[in-house]
Amino acid sequence: MNGVFVTFMFWYLTDINPSQATWAIGVAGAGRNIVAAIGFGYSGHVIRKLGVINTIILSLGVLRAGFCDLWTNVKNPWLAIIPELMQKHLLRLFHSSVHFVFQRKITRRIFSNNTRYCVLMFTLV
Repeated sequence: MNGVFVTFMFWYLTDINPSQATWAIGVAGAGRNIVAAIGFGYSGHVIRKLGVINTIILSLGVLRAGFCDLWTNVKNPWLAIIPELMQKHLLRLFHSSVHFVFQRKITRRIFSNNTRYCVLMFTLV
């Protein structure tokens, strides 16, 4: 999903303004990593406050709104950084919530073995 979104962002921004699109995509790429680290850092507080299922529903709802509503109004390539950073942060919050769900459903032994692979997979996304 992340690859589709980044490719869409590249095509869309190149259509809007090709000269500034590469700079905006570069800044968004650097900001993505910072926002993802912050999102993982305080996702536990949000999950404890709202609950696991509510966090999943909220993050998916805001992701949908950001993708469908914010991207339709972007006319300047530099404004595309806002939905891009929001999308990355909410994806990390969603991934953390899904880990809690799997922790409840799967035995601890299986979860602890698979956690390394899941964290590696989400980090590479």
